[in-house]
Amino acid sequence: MLDPHAELLRINARIKEILLQHMPRTGTYHSPVPGLVTRRLETCHTTTTCLGKPSASIIVQGEKIAMLGDREIHYGEGQCLVTGIDMPNAFRVLQACHDHPFLAMSLELDRSLTGQMVKELADAVPPAARPDSG
Repeated sequence: MLDPHAELLRINARIKEILLQHMPRTGTYHSPVPGLVTRRLETCHTTTTCLGKPSASIIVQGEKIAMLGDREIHYGEGQCLVTGIDMPNAFRVLQACHDHPFLAMSLELDRSLTGQMVKELADAVPPAARPDSG
């Protein structure tokens, strides 16, 4: 039987290879897929502010802190952060250098589809809140 954790590690390693081939330098790269953006950073410990759009972001390599108001959300390789609304936020990459750059992928979520989903789920019983939920 296939080990799911080992399979995720294999997939993430392959994604790293592909991203490094297509992102030779630091920067933000817009893909041909609408709303899909990849990022490569080689420096860390600088706080960046932005207006975040509804999106699902996954870290392929490295670690970062997202600061949303007074909350800090730490996440790293193989972890994802989903935001459902526009909101000002700040982030700081914790691990990045030329030989081991920070790599991430973000997919912007369609507001009308997420709104429709929320409306359809409005009658569902909400899951128990976790203290570390994003």
